[in-house]
Amino acid sequence: MVDIEILTAIVGAITGIAGSIMGYISLQRLSKIKSLDLRLELKKAETQLILTVNDLPDLLTKAKRSREAISSAIGQLRSGGLKKWIQEWETDHISAKQMISILPNTDSDYTSNSQRDLETKLILIHQQSAKANVLKEKYEIELERDEKQRDRIYAERNRRNQKN
Repeated sequence: MVDIEILTAIVGAITGIAGSIMGYISLQRLSKIKSLDLRLELKKAETQLILTVNDLPDLLTKAKRSREAISSAIGQLRSGGLKKWIQEWETDHISAKQMISILPNTDSDYTSNSQRDLETKLILIHQQSAKANVLKEKYEIELERDEKQRDRIYAERNRRNQKN
């Protein structure tokens, strides 16, 4: 009977050791997978940020031209409202240029970064994206307003032309 008890204890010890080793290997794999997921998410967020920020100068320039054209059409080219709008636009244009200057390096693969570093970088990218998206949305709304104003101007002209 003692032999069976010893044999059972040995099998139990071997099973415990093997389970610990397998658990450690699984934990290491899981850590590598999590790091890979973070790197992929970071690269995706960086790519989106770069696309958004690089489009800002053209969007802002288009919005400025549109606003100036609308203001001219309604006789408010020299108005205080337009001057205030342009001052705000200039501040936003400087912000957009600053965003471009601090864009992340797309060549980095982040393989040497720890999970904590990857998480920190991802948070920073999300913060930058939020700022860029605020500017993008602001000037997309401005362009929509100008387009509605343009439609009203055309409708008014058509109405006047029909009366004549």
